[in-house]
Formats: sequence, structure tokens, C-alpha cells
Amino acid sequence: MDAPPPAAIDQTTVTPSTCFLDPVWLQQVGGARADNVLAYFERSPFYETGEGLEFALERSRNPRCLAISKRRKKATGDGFDVEAYFYVLDGTIYQCPTIDALATSRLRKAGNYLTKAFGEMRAECDRLDEARRAFVEAPALASEKTPAPRSRAELEARGWLNPPRDAEDQKLRHFVDTHMVDYPEGVLSLRLNDGAAVQPHAPNEDS
Repeated sequence: MDAPPPAAIDQTTVTPSTCFLDPVWLQQVGGARADNVLAYFERSPFYETGEGLEFALERSRNPRCLAISKRRKKATGDGFDVEAYFYVLDGTIYQCPTIDALATSRLRKAGNYLTKAFGEMRAECDRLDEARRAFVEAPALASEKTPAPRSRAELEARGWLNPPRDAEDQKLRHFVDTHMVDYPEGVLSLRLNDGAAVQPHAPNEDS
């Protein structure tokens, strides 16, 4: 059975993402091969006619992927200028991107990656700047005069004295309860880690 005639071709619909597949034609002829791929290409929107214009099958080592060049005969008559390449992969025809299109695509992708990287860097810089400001302002806040703790309950309320866990902690709290009243105007030098010593100091005693 002869293959059906080619459908009407609309060149205005061809874009860089255009591809062509005619499964009915391929089924009737047994698939695209080197001996019929140019006839198959004529059915696609990529095919066109013009003075000195021709399409030629390029050499290919893979029968599943056939390459076709669009070339125009030079005015001098001594050769051709290639204008585009196409490839037929498993019956689907694609146009190879030009160098300009490929470079533009790669540059656009690289630009997207750079934009994302700079955004993440900006967010990290903002976080580090906040940490720096907090570090600089912390001594000033700590130097402000605050009332000295007067009882164990106040120590625990401020989170300076951890809940008891063993006998040593109980001794520590007994020490605080016993000696806190001896230094009503004193300042306790406290270490926040578990098991750290709590030492009371008199108002005039060096800390």
C-alpha cells in the first residue's frame, strides 16, 4: 500500500520546540530508514523549497537516529552553505538548536543559578549581621544595673539555678538559703552550667 500524501505544511507554526511525528505513515512503510527518511521529512513542517535549497541525508552510525542537513548551493556553484540540521530519532523529527540558541539557553540557566545563589548569600549575610549586632549589644545590656537576687525562688525564676538533680544540688540550695540573708546587698556570681559553684560576694568584695 502506498503511503498517504503529505498533509498541508504551515511553515509559520515552526518554533525551536517544534517536532514532527506521523505514526500512520511510519506504520505503513515500516518505520523511518535511510532509504525513506527524506520522503518522510518532506511531510514535516521543516521542509521547504527554494532556489538552490536542498535537504541531504548525513552519514550516521546509529540507524535509530538519522541526521538531515538543510543546505543552500553557493552562488559560485562550488559547494553548499549549511543553514540548519535536523535529526530523526525513532521516527520523530527534531531541529537541532543553533549555537546562538544553545548559548542563550545556557546563559539563562547560569543566570538563574547565580540569582538563586546571591539570594541565599544575601539571606546568610543578613543573619550574620543580626548575630553581630546582638553580640555587640549584649555587653551593653548586661552592664545595666539590675536588682540583685534576694532569694532562691528569685534565682530559680531567673533561670540561674537549675532544678536539683542529686545530693550536691540539694547542698547548693541549702548554701544559698543559708547565706543569701547574710549579704542582702551583695551580688551573686553565678555560673549557669549544671553543677557550677555559686559563690556569694559582699558588696565591696572584688568579683
